Amino acid sequence: DADWNQMRGMEIQSVGIASISYDEESQKLINMRNQGAMLSDAAIREGYVQGSIARGMEAAGSNSAGAAAAFMLGADAVQVGTRFLSAKECNIHPDYKDKIIKATDISTIVTGKSFGHPVRSLKTPFSKTLARMEADPSVDHDQMLALGSGALRRAVQEGSIDGSYMAGECAGMVKTIESARTIVEDIILGAEKIIVHVYNTRLLTNDNTK
Repeated sequence: DADWNQMRGMEIQSVGIASISYDEESQKLINMRNQGAMLSDAAIREGYVQGSIARGMEAAGSNSAGAAAAFMLGADAVQVGTRFLSAKECNIHPDYKDKIIKATDISTIVTGKSFGHPVRSLKTPFSKTLARMEADPSVDHDQMLALGSGALRRAVQEGSIDGSYMAGECAGMVKTIESARTIVEDIILGAEKIIVHVYNTRLLTNDNTK
């Protein structure tokens, strides 16, 4: 205004505000710093630990070594989901299975956290669009819910690029299409073999120390 101009000898003609975007590496560092700050709260820390345990138990079921580790730590069971998506008996669209087989250890993304329904899925044009919408404060939840409506069906039945290809972090470890029987045998018999080996190794070690 005139007083501001008189005091400072200058005048603001216009103001422009541009959004700031970070490259992927910088965003990871920011997220790590934010997570560290949040974990200073005991309640948040406990919730994070419980969630990490749950995710670990889920991933453990994807292979015999993971299952063996879970059982040796006292687990009664392991959760297997993503690996069965690649089973011959699973009637999802072939493109869904193909995406699982081709996934790597960084091929998944979590969306839906902002409105209380977090979902991990494969990175696709759909999931990346949803993630960008979540990061945009001008986008309301109804818009995101509208985008996600029917997305899982589109993936399962149609193999559409506009679908939500739900999968766990262990997707990168699934490399072949096998029967459900083969998958179960690989996990259980493989875990049994590892556990017996560990047990025998401990017995031998104990005998040598006597």
